[in-house]
Amino acid sequence: MPCALHTARFEHDARDEDWVPEVVLAGSVIVTCDRGRSDGIMLHVLCAAKARAVLLHSLLPEEQAELLESHGSRVAACLAKYPGPLLVKVTKSEVKARTAPSGEWLQVLGNGKMRSKKK
Repeated sequence: MPCALHTARFEHDARDEDWVPEVVLAGSVIVTCDRGRSDGIMLHVLCAAKARAVLLHSLLPEEQAELLESHGSRVAACLAKYPGPLLVKVTKSEVKARTAPSGEWLQVLGNGKMRSKKK
C-alpha cells in the first residue's frame, strides 16, 4: 500500500479541517499516532469527512512498525470491509474499530468484521 507523509503535501501545523477532506477525496487511509488528540477535534473531523483512519497507540516508530506487522492483516481486512467513517484503533493487544465519533469501540476479528464484546 503506497504511503505519503503528511508534511510531503501539507504544512506540519495545517488544520485538520483543511487537510483531512483532501486526503479522503484522494481515497487514502489516514494513519496517525496522535490517538485522535485529546481535544477531540481530529475524531470529529475524521468522521465528518468520512475518513478511514488507523490510530496507532504508540509514539515510537519502531513500535508503530511492530503494531502494523502484528495486526496489519486484520486492519487491512477491516478497512476493505467498511466504508468511512471508520476509525481503527491498534494497540499491542488488540484491534478495535468504530464507525462514529461517539460510537462503541468494537473488537475487530481476523476476517475484518467488527463485533461487540458483550457478555
